[in-house]
Amino acid sequence: MNVYYPNDPRDPAASRGLALGFFDGVHRGHQDLIRTLVYNCERLNLRPAIFTFPEHPLITISPEGQFPGYLSTLDQRLQRIAETGAEEVFLENFTPEFAAMPPLEFLDTILAGQLNARLIVVGQDYRFGHDGEGDLQLLSEWASQHNIEVIAVPDVQLHGSKISSSRIRRLISEGDAQMAASCLGTPFQMTGIVIEGKKLGRKLGFPTANIAIARDLAIP
Repeated sequence: MNVYYPNDPRDPAASRGLALGFFDGVHRGHQDLIRTLVYNCERLNLRPAIFTFPEHPLITISPEGQFPGYLSTLDQRLQRIAETGAEEVFLENFTPEFAAMPPLEFLDTILAGQLNARLIVVGQDYRFGHDGEGDLQLLSEWASQHNIEVIAVPDVQLHGSKISSSRIRRLISEGDAQMAASCLGTPFQMTGIVIEGKKLGRKLGFPTANIAIARDLAIP
């Protein structure tokens, strides 16, 4: 899978199908959306690609607010996206300038102009553009004028509730690892760097490892 970072050139000649979203944790709902993208790209002979951000938009939108923490690092997110069959990922910095972009400018300049989208796959509650002014109706109306197909993927439910990144963060904070894993489709994983501790484990008769976890990850 090819990953294009914000300053990398983008090839507008290739016709693409695009899935849009942040995909934190790449949970079962995300997986269903990306599988829908890949299937329909095969049908339409398009290149399946993801448009997303390195950092969560909330960091820019609410800099004074309390960010709830990531379910996955960027590397983990990219790895799981690759496993779904996407061929490209385009990363865009969610800067204040990007956040202020009107919805139609985002569609015209980036999706159609830079990425040559011929298919767009989103969740039913997808919002975009300044203050989230763009919605599925605006996207569909714009796409119909540009001969672009839009697919809105229904939510994936578990025990009567939508699977979402915010739901999984709440489950993790409550210590419900089993339900979080059911939503993710895999056990929740945390990575970190082993650091030197006080060597107390040696006195107890068994070795231990002290792991420094990134401060912006969701933790139990």
